[in-house]
Amino acid sequence: MTSVNQVPDFKAKWAPHNNELKPLPFRSVMERVIYIVKEIIVYIPRAIASSITRRLIYPAASPSISNTTTQKIADEHFDTFWKTTQTRDSRENYNNAWFPCESEKLYAIRNTYTANEITLESPDNKTLHGHYIKHKDAGTPGAKVILAFGGNGLPYHFGFVTNWMQEMLCDHETPHSFLMINPRGVFKSTGKPTQNGLVLDADTLYQYAEHLLGYDKDNIILYGHSMGGAMAAHLKALHTDSNAPLILSRTFSSLSKQSEDISSKLPFQPTRLVKWIIRNLGWRFDNVKQLGKIKSPVHIFNHKYDYAIPEFVGLHTAMNMSENKKDHIHTHKVVGGLDSHMSKLSELRTTPQHLNVAEYLKKHVFTVETAVSASA
Repeated sequence: MTSVNQVPDFKAKWAPHNNELKPLPFRSVMERVIYIVKEIIVYIPRAIASSITRRLIYPAASPSISNTTTQKIADEHFDTFWKTTQTRDSRENYNNAWFPCESEKLYAIRNTYTANEITLESPDNKTLHGHYIKHKDAGTPGAKVILAFGGNGLPYHFGFVTNWMQEMLCDHETPHSFLMINPRGVFKSTGKPTQNGLVLDADTLYQYAEHLLGYDKDNIILYGHSMGGAMAAHLKALHTDSNAPLILSRTFSSLSKQSEDISSKLPFQPTRLVKWIIRNLGWRFDNVKQLGKIKSPVHIFNHKYDYAIPEFVGLHTAMNMSENKKDHIHTHKVVGGLDSHMSKLSELRTTPQHLNVAEYLKKHVFTVETAVSASA
């Protein structure tokens, strides 16, 4: 296992495109003193509010998930597929438990992809853990990579991102590499999650793909599920010079809107209070606003019966009502699947066209330069 204390594989930098994420400097010594005094006074209530907020909107960053035992289990779970012995029997025995491929497909994938654990360092010195699933054609002209961001602080070992990656490799033979990362506060990654911090983590992965791995910016595809969709949308807004597509699966329109659903599940339904707390702690994630900055193809999928992102909260609904809805933004309402928020894309279909979502992405996003319009 890669230790978080070792020299990182890549150190991201502050640059003009991400300077807006940098903490504002103090203009004088007195300003610093006033800030420290205020922090001391409000430390306890702020710490309590921050803890509650993180558990509401980013629960997997809590210590119960980040403990060493869980981390070890997750690492073993992820690495078993790639690090088992080369015998066919071993691959078959672990087939159903990890990679849902038929034996022959599984054999082909192991000869097409290699998995590399990576350790990155963000511009604000947070250590980030991830994996690079490298296609054999990586490094050749036109090679593409998909940066995948999971939902609600879920580590990629257990979450939707890994399930989706497995699905695209096994069933749809996507000829691209994959990059995944655990943002700050999740598993080996250090630091506490903030909105700017999560976007900076995503940008660190983007810089790694572009500057160290050498992928052209037009070949870096962004994919985000749920909270990961907010990270992907904000990241894409930092790189508007890229023509690569953005894919958002079951993502909310904004945290302000999501807070309405969150507060409805609390006693007394304190909607205004929850909105105020979330906003003043720096959590906004206004995805509609960010999409207004993007010129490349965007594909939005929201489940009609999503229990985590209800229809009135979904980005699909908001974009269809927004002035930012342009021809390059394709919104899709989907149905199907046993779990409306976590089901695989191949289990979902768009309405009313009844297109399989995974097949749609393979045909119109991953294999052509310009996405075909199929708005729902």
